[in-house]
Amino acid sequence: MPLSHYAAQAIALTESALAEHAAAAPSEPSKKRRSRFEPLAETPSLPVDLVSQIAKAKARSALTGQGPAAWAIGGECQARFTDGTWQPARVRDLVDGHFVVEFEGSQAVETVTPMDCKPRDLPVRVWGQGLKRWGA
Repeated sequence: MPLSHYAAQAIALTESALAEHAAAAPSEPSKKRRSRFEPLAETPSLPVDLVSQIAKAKARSALTGQGPAAWAIGGECQARFTDGTWQPARVRDLVDGHFVVEFEGSQAVETVTPMDCKPRDLPVRVWGQGLKRWGA
């Protein structure tokens, strides 16, 4: 089965577990409907490490083309700098299908294509070899 199938299953299982956890914990009723893209850190009943793991998994799936690109916002990545080298960065925004990244250290901000932005834990030599982009 394709990797996207497993990523979708993992996200669905995580979201159902979060829903069960939220239902079990007593809380006051929400006045506002929560978007699925809204940060989970606002949910006080979730452990911080779980929130962090979910955010990293969503960013990784977006950067590898297995999930909506909007999930990458705020995620750590490596992006191709203007000199062609891969540098550690953080995704700040999504504009017309391109990622706006801020490079660590230099604080330089650039707009890069999805193929010039990858998860930090994925080796550069593997990137682009058989990976499909979301919506491509």
